[in-house]
Amino acid sequence: MPSQRVLLDDALRAYTEGPARLAGVWPHQGSLGLGALADFVVWERDLHAEAPARLREARPSCTVWHGEVVHEASDLPLPEQTGPPLRGAAGP
Repeated sequence: MPSQRVLLDDALRAYTEGPARLAGVWPHQGSLGLGALADFVVWERDLHAEAPARLREARPSCTVWHGEVVHEASDLPLPEQTGPPLRGAAGP
């Protein structure tokens, strides 16, 4: 129902910042910033460029937890690297 939809940024915040605040660990967790743990997901596509109906098709290509790569999708191409490699990240 269109009147009940949630904006993408609000939905992402509900899975990141929201639980960290409830657990009392924000901003050390649930955010990206100086002094925060490096926990994040790299998606195979730009979620903001997708039609809302196609968001369910998006798959994570890489998951980083506490600064270490803990998941890499073997059947997805890695995104173009634009900076120095992540510590512990597997190269091509």
